[in-house]
Amino acid sequence: EAVRTGVPHPCDARFGLRLTELLAEAERRAG
Repeated sequence: EAVRTGVPHPCDARFGLRLTELLAEAERRAG
């Protein structure tokens, strides 16, 4: 949806933030 409208929905923003946190955690575990 955000790709079509160009405006991220709040749920997309929260998902993106969570994804960033998960990636950071994965990097800490790998490092």
